[in-house]
Amino acid sequence: MSSLFDPNKKSSGGSSDMFLTLKDGEAVTGVICGPIYEYYHLGYGKTLQVVDEHTEGASFKFRANFVSRENGKFVAKIIERGLTVYEQLAALEQAGYDLHKTTIRISRKGSKQQDTMYMVMPVPGGEINQGVLDLLKNVKLWELSREKKENKEEVVKTDQKGHYLDKEYNTTSESNYTVDEIPF
Repeated sequence: MSSLFDPNKKSSGGSSDMFLTLKDGEAVTGVICGPIYEYYHLGYGKTLQVVDEHTEGASFKFRANFVSRENGKFVAKIIERGLTVYEQLAALEQAGYDLHKTTIRISRKGSKQQDTMYMVMPVPGGEINQGVLDLLKNVKLWELSREKKENKEEVVKTDQKGHYLDKEYNTTSESNYTVDEIPF
C-alpha cells in the first residue's frame, strides 16, 4: 500500500461551499478521496504566498477532498490544515488504515487559533466496501492546487467551479445516493 501522508513531514516554520469548516465542538464524518496537495507558505489569507519548503519561516499545509453526506447527498469539501492534522492522518496510515477506504471523524475543540485542536479518528466499523467506493467516484472533487495552472507541468482539468473533470479522480455527474451500508 502506498502512503498518502509522509509520517516524517517537517514544518520549516474559496468559498464556504469549497472548504470544510468546523466550529468549536463540531465534528464531521467522511472519507478522503482523490489526491493530496502539500505546500509551504508564508502569510495568511489574501497575503498567503506558496513558497519552497526551505524558505525561512515557511509553514506546512495540505489539502485533500473530504467527502461526507449533507442532506442525503455526497459532498466533497476541501480540508486544508497544517502539520498536526497531517501527522494524525500519517499515524493512521502507519497503523494500517487505507485512508481512501476508511471512514474518519474530524472534530474541533476550541474557538481561537491559539486554543483550537483538531482530532482525527477512524470510525469503528467504518471500512468502505467496493460498492460504496464505486458510488464515491461520482462525487465532484475540487481542484486542490494553490499554484497558477500555467506554471504547472501537468494540468488537471476542472470545470468553472473548480471541480475535477479528469475521470481518474471522478466524473461530473450528480450524486443522489442514500445507501444504508455507507458508514457516514
